[in-house]
Amino acid sequence: NADTFFIPGSDIALTTTKSRSHPRILPGSFDKDAFVNNVWLSDYKQEYSKYISMASWWISAPLPSESINASIIRNERYRIESLAYAYMFTWDTKYRAPGIAWIMNFASWSATWITNENNFLINRQIYTALAIGYDAYYADLSPAQKTIILDQIKIRIKQAVDKYDFSASPHQWPWMSALFMSTQAMAYVVGEPWM
Repeated sequence: NADTFFIPGSDIALTTTKSRSHPRILPGSFDKDAFVNNVWLSDYKQEYSKYISMASWWISAPLPSESINASIIRNERYRIESLAYAYMFTWDTKYRAPGIAWIMNFASWSATWITNENNFLINRQIYTALAIGYDAYYADLSPAQKTIILDQIKIRIKQAVDKYDFSASPHQWPWMSALFMSTQAMAYVVGEPWM
């Protein structure tokens, strides 16, 4: 007999996530030092070390200007993720300032100009990266920085939600992509001001 299991809906997932402290991307109720030790004692330490290598390379890369080049946007998301994970896997402060700089650079791009939901693949990369960065660097961001990031995420997700008829057929990949990625991003920031 096949095992049965329950997959929670987005409402349950977001309610559960809302009760957790940042960084939510890490296991709940974690001890900071114990988590780092477990990372480097685990069977996946070689995989984790790849984030460190990537982050070390990204630290010195120049900040890009606003663009609709898909490769640039994708690399920016990888950059933010790599720096965020490297920071959480080591809590080494050398990953803190560059990570925040990349996040704030992304957050400075206009949500109503060339990277809006009309370029939906780009918009989704941006708000997902901003949400991950917000969660990972939450304790290190100033109130003003948090406000800027949250405003960007809210505007960008609203564009995605407003663009599609979610009562229509779910067998359209733009529809499914918007629903999945907006829910994923919201998980990192739900319960924060304006969210």
